[in-house]
Amino acid sequence: AETVARFLGDVQRQRIVGALDRVLRNQQQPCEHVLISGSGSFLAEAIVGEHRQLKSAHLIRLGECLTPAAAQAACAVAVAHLGHERLVSS
Repeated sequence: AETVARFLGDVQRQRIVGALDRVLRNQQQPCEHVLISGSGSFLAEAIVGEHRQLKSAHLIRLGECLTPAAAQAACAVAVAHLGHERLVSS
């Protein structure tokens, strides 16, 4: 079970790093702030701390700013808002 968990954690980390690299490639300016939240925030914090382009970015942990329930829901709410903005502007 431990081997499977480690494998799945590595796969998840690779996917997150790949997605992060794609987003950062499209940015015209360096990323100065990173928001992390939700059940995977421990993994996000580790990835941001190790990422060469984000080491100097200011890390904002929503779990420290919001209630636990709000911090858990923050990512879903952000995606919903972005989707709504995209629909309205098209």
